[in-house]
Amino acid sequence: NIGSFGGLHFVSKQYKGLGMDTLIAEHLGNRVSQATYSYSDVRQNLWLIFFAGGDCSEDIEDHLKEELKQIPDLNVCSADTIGRVQKNLALRLFYKRYY
Repeated sequence: NIGSFGGLHFVSKQYKGLGMDTLIAEHLGNRVSQATYSYSDVRQNLWLIFFAGGDCSEDIEDHLKEELKQIPDLNVCSADTIGRVQKNLALRLFYKRYY
């Protein structure tokens, strides 16, 4: 399908081609076994939002979800999931640094 954000396919390929998913998994580890999305999935979604001109995670729900679903091998997260994972990572860093 032809969409207005066709360049996101290229960005997604580069993300995997550069080994970003492996790098993120090595440094952040895995999420709990019940989690549907990995840290890499969430970061890739956030990356694609920004490359599409979005400025917050809610843009995935409002403008980009249908376009992103067309990208093969991309697990499209909700804005709530992105926010929850970002908050978890921030708290992890805080506790690691100060406790």
